[in-house]
Amino acid sequence: MKKTVLALSLDIAAFSTSSLANEGFYVGASYSKMSYDAAFVSSNEVTNGYSANGGYDFALGSFFVLGTELEYKNLGSTKESFLNDYYTLSMTSYGINVIPKLYMGDRFYALAKLGFHKINSEVETNVSVNGSSVSDTAFVYGLGLAYDITEHFAI
Repeated sequence: MKKTVLALSLDIAAFSTSSLANEGFYVGASYSKMSYDAAFVSSNEVTNGYSANGGYDFALGSFFVLGTELEYKNLGSTKESFLNDYYTLSMTSYGINVIPKLYMGDRFYALAKLGFHKINSEVETNVSVNGSSVSDTAFVYGLGLAYDITEHFAI
């Protein structure tokens, strides 16, 4: 089945007890809304997802910061149906991340996220009596750009 996944994630809060490019604790949250295209399905909506994280930034110079964080993600769920059959899939993960940040000016920075997470997925269906759940561990990674709007808020 060919699927194209489009994801939009918006960091809605990132609070810090430190000054820009310095060390200190932080907490953050994000929101995601996804959709996809798949053959033979009636819906392409995924319920809203979110994540929450908290960590500590270690300043390693005036423009480089190394962060460590704990993160929980709820990726939402989707319900598919074909004729009279349906299934519902939902996924969550939690883990630890290392986030190097390279400041390019006073407020703008590039970052990389490298982590190790436990991923849980659950499937409910009317085809079998019992649904199923699967857990696994995986390395996660990502790249991003961010801007410190104030000392305590970044997007």
